[in-house]
Amino acid sequence: MSSGGTSTIASRTYAREATAQKITHLHSHSCAKAAILAMMLKRLTGIPYSLTLNANLEWWGGAMLEKMRDAEFTIAITDWLLQQIRQKYPSLRSEQVLLGRIGVDTVKWTPEKKRLVAAQAFQIMTVARLHYSKGHDVLVRAGKRLVDQPRSVHLTIVGAGPEREKLKSLVEELHLEEAVTFTGSLSEDQIIELLRQADLFVLASHAEPLGVAYMEAMSMSLPTIGTDAGGVTEIISSGHDGLLVPPGNDEKLAQEMMRLLDYPELCQNLGYHARQTIVNKFDSRIGAATLYQRLFHSPVEDQYPIAELQKVLDT
Repeated sequence: MSSGGTSTIASRTYAREATAQKITHLHSHSCAKAAILAMMLKRLTGIPYSLTLNANLEWWGGAMLEKMRDAEFTIAITDWLLQQIRQKYPSLRSEQVLLGRIGVDTVKWTPEKKRLVAAQAFQIMTVARLHYSKGHDVLVRAGKRLVDQPRSVHLTIVGAGPEREKLKSLVEELHLEEAVTFTGSLSEDQIIELLRQADLFVLASHAEPLGVAYMEAMSMSLPTIGTDAGGVTEIISSGHDGLLVPPGNDEKLAQEMMRLLDYPELCQNLGYHARQTIVNKFDSRIGAATLYQRLFHSPVEDQYPIAELQKVLDT
């Protein structure tokens, strides 16, 4: 059976279930196949739907205009994605597209005081799928520059993916076996524990639609280096709550990492402002409130109050 036939059967099944459950609105956090199903359900049942766009427009297959035109509204998670939609699909009504940034649970992603360990290497950490787009090879090469200074550093790479063997070969080629650890995939709690022991978070992506990994590290008051590509600049204000470097430039990345090794006061200052930024702009409750308000056309009565946000900032 063709994929089109399968989708038709699935949509009819979901249509019967949605009608039986008296569902009045569907929201899809994907603009790919789930969006097509939502569009077909609307045509079968009249149930309206909405979408979240959380990555580049070209990643989601065809019929993007049709998906968005049929939707009640589409939430873009970054301003640059919002502008892409408006430029590429000017026929959409202004109220059909809005900004709603995703975020992290700043209560869970909370810093703790580090246990001081004598003569411990400076701990650098990254968390991302082992894919070319994440720029892990750039980070490894930057780490090599630090080791050659020589500086006592250790890089922990958390994640799994198709580039693992290639990256391990690069580490061996650069003789960094003692300075780099690959952990593979870890649970959220395990990542939080590692971040609490880290001194610096770096993600050298060639581009990120936004970058939740940055938010998680920054929420834990960890000084963070990212790349000035994609939506990362909407999270990090370089020099205030983190540092930005050009993607693919291991020399510049190494320079900024060295600066943080040499100036612990800068690390502390960036980490402090990083958590403030995430709590004030990227707490997950703020993004949830945007969706709630649009769905129910009313303010969130129990929205995360300013007093509670201040408590989180003070932790």
